[in-house]
Amino acid sequence: MRPTALHDDLLGALCNAAASPWALLPDRLPAIAGVIADAGAGKDVSPGRLSAAIGSASDRQFSGAVRDKQNGRTLIIPISGLILYGLDFPPFTTGMKKLAERVQDAARDPSVDRIAFTHASPGGTVVGVAEAADAIYRARDLKATISFVDPLAASASFWLAVQAAEVVSIPSGDTASLGVFALHISHAEALKKAGLEASFIVAEISPRKVDANPLEPLTPRARVAEQGDVDAYGQQFLEAVARGRGMDPDVVRLRFGGGRLLSARDAVRARAIDRLAPNLMAALASTEQRRSRSASGSPFPAPAGASDDSLSLGAILQRAIEGRR
Repeated sequence: MRPTALHDDLLGALCNAAASPWALLPDRLPAIAGVIADAGAGKDVSPGRLSAAIGSASDRQFSGAVRDKQNGRTLIIPISGLILYGLDFPPFTTGMKKLAERVQDAARDPSVDRIAFTHASPGGTVVGVAEAADAIYRARDLKATISFVDPLAASASFWLAVQAAEVVSIPSGDTASLGVFALHISHAEALKKAGLEASFIVAEISPRKVDANPLEPLTPRARVAEQGDVDAYGQQFLEAVARGRGMDPDVVRLRFGGGRLLSARDAVRARAIDRLAPNLMAALASTEQRRSRSASGSPFPAPAGASDDSLSLGAILQRAIEGRR
């Protein structure tokens, strides 16, 4: 893809995603919001500024593989950059529609025994994430699956990561950032300063057609509707994480940071991920060793800070009560 075409596609995808709820690290929001606002106002957005808003290939978040590759009978699928629905251009973006298709193809491929997902993403929009997450979770029935955080699986990326049967991170990695938010950018004040005012004439059959439009301030009615959408996506996110980790949703809500990013070591203690490894190859080798021990009946240590009763909210509360006695 030509640089100019890539710039235009990235900018278009970002603006199209503006109205969707986001499952994204909030520190990415100011730069993305600024790009969307300026593009909506007709201002030029330079390639450098756009790249900085979503991350660049030199960023720490975009280390490692950027294209699917097969290592023996293991297929490595990278999830990097900003998560969007349609635009798949690693390492800048990962498209959910394309990801779901790749996972489904890999699950049916007889030459593949294991699928490894490498994560280097701050998250993105929620559109298509649930479907891609379902495809990863269903692949468990057909292949061995593992997610490797190298170095970031935040928000939508975390939603995807925990659908694999095992989640491993580099020791200095970060993960979680559970939750969803919506972004509304109003151009009303900018229009006013330019001597312009927007007025909508709406059909009688659709009184809410232009709710939350960017040319007017957000009305209380529109805010209530947006909050409902965000809460619904948030609940879907919570339940998907609970399914992937084999936990009660209330335990996930209690232990997984409440929206903040968790260090890899804290994530292991919370059972948000399983263990640490210095690199993907070490993670894969360790998985094979654990599998061999399990098959032979030899014991192997549980993840640090983890125990079976951590899966029960009642057990967590009981432990807290006993600790106060």
